[in-house]
Amino acid sequence: MEIRIAGDATALAELNQLLYLEDAGTHDPFTDIEAARDDAMNYFTAFLAEESTAAFLAVEDGKVAGYLAGRVFGRSLRRKVSTAELESIYVRIEFRNRRVGTLLVDSFFHWAEERGAERAAVTAYFANESARRFYRRFGFESKSVTLDMAL
Repeated sequence: MEIRIAGDATALAELNQLLYLEDAGTHDPFTDIEAARDDAMNYFTAFLAEESTAAFLAVEDGKVAGYLAGRVFGRSLRRKVSTAELESIYVRIEFRNRRVGTLLVDSFFHWAEERGAERAAVTAYFANESARRFYRRFGFESKSVTLDMAL
């Protein structure tokens, strides 16, 4: 398995659509999956042009197995530490349980540390226990909870 920096938005947009279908499509009935699909190329094209971002692809035998997109936020008036935000990650079903996600996260952490990140953050749906279990293996701990209700 090779981890490489993503050079264009095509594979990212494709995998991000699969992420939306599986994750948001399952855990958030208010997510507009169609809009996410339609916007993915524009989003990732702009994302890759930013200096504070990186996207990684896991590739095996020429097939993209998964991706991770993240960014580093520097210190600010309100935040005393530089933080690496793991924005999205997806591993194709046939490549799961083969440490692909771990390789992607480790690559992101290494990249973020080189840019001075002192902390890492990620957001996951509360109902997605497998994602929360995966992130806990890296040392992530719950920090806040978003509460939601109908009006």
